[in-house]
Amino acid sequence: MKSLEAIRHDDAVAASKAAQKRMEPLVLEQEDIVNWGDLTLPYLGDYVPPGWRLLTDPPPMFCDSTGCGRDDELALSFRRFRLRVESLYEENPAFGYGITSCGPCQLYVGIYLKEPKKNKKSKAA
Repeated sequence: MKSLEAIRHDDAVAASKAAQKRMEPLVLEQEDIVNWGDLTLPYLGDYVPPGWRLLTDPPPMFCDSTGCGRDDELALSFRRFRLRVESLYEENPAFGYGITSCGPCQLYVGIYLKEPKKNKKSKAA
């Protein structure tokens, strides 16, 4: 079993790599919700890309990462995760998703939203 210190270290390394690679949360398309193919969530750690905001409402999702999780467990099974994401997609299809913390059997998936671009007012000549 990994210690909390080791998990935090891995999360910090992931955040550094995500920043170097300029990774962004995964924003799903309608097709992704219907087909649920091979989607890979980026491991962002505590890195929040410029122009994005990590939301607290809705809160991050605590999920099983083994594929063996059951529906009656605290961590969301893949089936329950999929249903939750489908519900969130209906709420706002612009939500992005990324792994914020990853242990040996569970992980947290953060929910992100792109910040609106600020309009630069042009000066009249």
